[in-house]
Amino acid sequence: MTQSSLPLWRRQPERGSLRVMIVAARLALLLGQRTARLFLLPACLYFMIVAPKARTASRDYLRRVLERNVTWRDVCRHFLFFGTCLLDRLYFLAGRYDVPDLTVTNEETIIHATRDGKGCLLLSAHFGSFEALLALGRVKHSRAPSLLMYQENARKVQALFRAINPDLELDIIDLGRPDALILAAERIRTGHCVGLLADRDLNGRDLLAMPFLGDDALFPRGPYRLAMALRCPVVMVVGLHQGMGRYEIVFHSLSSALSARPSDPELWVEETMRCYTRNLEQLCRAAPLNWFNYFDFWSKGSR
Repeated sequence: MTQSSLPLWRRQPERGSLRVMIVAARLALLLGQRTARLFLLPACLYFMIVAPKARTASRDYLRRVLERNVTWRDVCRHFLFFGTCLLDRLYFLAGRYDVPDLTVTNEETIIHATRDGKGCLLLSAHFGSFEALLALGRVKHSRAPSLLMYQENARKVQALFRAINPDLELDIIDLGRPDALILAAERIRTGHCVGLLADRDLNGRDLLAMPFLGDDALFPRGPYRLAMALRCPVVMVVGLHQGMGRYEIVFHSLSSALSARPSDPELWVEETMRCYTRNLEQLCRAAPLNWFNYFDFWSKGSR
């Protein structure tokens, strides 16, 4: 696949110097969460200036979800929410799970999905903090979910994580590996939950237009084809950032385990996707500043 044919999010290079990122992260851990947050506003104002595409994408999204004219203060708050979640990510991954306050909604959903000793597929989005779920998994079950993710676009971030916590062991299955799906199936068979962000596509193919915030947006079919192949329960999960170090982990059931391949696979995929996108839209309207896709999400050319 050529570079120009990749989705926009995969063509965007990582920003910032790794050395500067590591120094800033260690300083934030040294100062503590409350003091480190004092630096977020100037940092967000800086990125509002130097990242015009992200600023435009934020304004477009906020206009859709808020259904009103958007001011620069709205965009600044959106950037600030993102910056706060990034900062809190440091404390999650550094092992300071007692820093943010975690609550859980619909926990019975995940308990029911894994009651037979097998795992399930956890579908999330670039919304809130997935790291909050990782922290919850370690605190309550001594084991966090495995993660299916594309690692090529996040080399600096991964190096940063290793620098701030050398003992950090994230169970990551790289989607770039030819045996990624086999590994995911083995994790689920042995009782792991496998997490996957289902709002972006790896290669810009096999997309389906779904109603989302007043317009059609393209979502990938791949996560649902994977669930169908694995015949495992599908659960949606997000970590809502609620401000002041508070996070709410919210679970929604999308599908129970399949006993056999559906008689109409494409219809099953479409119905499960519709359930996911409907829940995601409701979450966006309930907590709009948690949305962190800073590109033109509704443009067919960007996906």
